[in-house]
Amino acid sequence: MSKEELKLLDKNVSYIIKSALGAVDPQKIVAKNIFINNSGLSVGGILYKKTSIDKIHLVGFGKAVIAMAKGVIEQLGNIVAGGVLVAKHLDVDPGNFSEKFLLLKGDHPIPTQKSVHAAHEIVNYLSKVKENDLVITLLSGGGSALVTLPKDPIQVEHLNELTQSLLRSGASIYELNCVRKHIDLIKGGGLLKNISPARSISLILSDVIGDDLSVIASGPTSPDNLTFQDAVNVLKKYHLWKKTNNSIKEILIAGLEGKQPETIKEGDPILKSTANKIIGSLSIAVSAAKQAAENLGYFVEISDLALSGEARSVGRD
Repeated sequence: MSKEELKLLDKNVSYIIKSALGAVDPQKIVAKNIFINNSGLSVGGILYKKTSIDKIHLVGFGKAVIAMAKGVIEQLGNIVAGGVLVAKHLDVDPGNFSEKFLLLKGDHPIPTQKSVHAAHEIVNYLSKVKENDLVITLLSGGGSALVTLPKDPIQVEHLNELTQSLLRSGASIYELNCVRKHIDLIKGGGLLKNISPARSISLILSDVIGDDLSVIASGPTSPDNLTFQDAVNVLKKYHLWKKTNNSIKEILIAGLEGKQPETIKEGDPILKSTANKIIGSLSIAVSAAKQAAENLGYFVEISDLALSGEARSVGRD
């Protein structure tokens, strides 16, 4: 290739990459999904009559939550009553967030007491919401670790030991989350118990292949079709049951015996007042990249998006 051809290729590649990233830019994509007009407030395509809402609250967690929250504030400004946001980093302009918002750092990829504290702050804030309020929840990748609330008497250290053991054993993210959802009060739809009786709309950036709502951030606002038995089966599959901390086994056994409530299931009345909307995902980014490349005259073929396995070997293939 000549220097001119290499420059043109570099320019084209940059354009394609920017197009893909722009399509899932957290702030822009959230702002695009929220607007107010004479008919009411539209969030994620759902219209709420102004007269039916007393207050709007904002809670969220994930690696993209600060940028996502900026999108909400860009559209709603002072209309938002307040909220709690939990991020991995807080390198933000404080001017974007008034004192109505509590900004916290959780830890990722391994949760710590910071993550537990963040979960308690969210629960405490939501304890004040009323039936006619609307809670906008912002979720993105990393949420499972950034906010965690292990069931008593489980300590976050016990959870971390189990997580590391499952990862070393080769458990999938689906299997890992199956276990985490059954030993945590926030995951598996658990956050909805704190939001109720208020209404809820979740705007979600998916980092999960297939965009399974129950897996993204461990599905805090979506139903879960897995059970305590499934969680125990995962541990036994990887020969970890006997090695698992007794506090975790205590909770799982209590669940098997019906002494612990299951995760939120399809048909639960609590789901009638909630909605989930995926606003950004791998497929959206790939579609934008494809369109950009075709605009430049390239022939584009999308490979299988559901790639999984060891990154080095998959990348080689």
